[in-house]
Amino acid sequence: MVRTANGHRIHSVTRSFPLPSVIRLNRYVNAPYKGVNLTRQNIFKRDNSECQYCGTKRDLTLDHVVPSSRGGQHSWVNLVTACKKCNAKKGDRTPEEACMELRRKPYKPSYALFLRDITGAHHNEWDEFLEVKSA
Repeated sequence: MVRTANGHRIHSVTRSFPLPSVIRLNRYVNAPYKGVNLTRQNIFKRDNSECQYCGTKRDLTLDHVVPSSRGGQHSWVNLVTACKKCNAKKGDRTPEEACMELRRKPYKPSYALFLRDITGAHHNEWDEFLEVKSA
């Protein structure tokens, strides 16, 4: 199955073809798993470089939702982007204990969605193939 890209075309010397936006394979050859590495930069990308408590984009660092000292893991679902001010305010507490609300629940991004999000290219015709959930 091929979905075209809004009337755009590619050309060879003698022919013209619709530019594909989505190519769905009927048969898949298994490739090595490509996961998203848990890094500081990737957490920032997932969180759109915004503090997950106040929304600022300045003086950012990482925060453990459940503090490490209380058994919180260094994982996708326990790390969020936070500004230094909010991180200091939260301290060694959970967001609930500090009366601070997370703007978005942390999650582990899928490889396909992560690539789409960091490139800034979002084509709605891809959604059904990437299993995108409506907000």
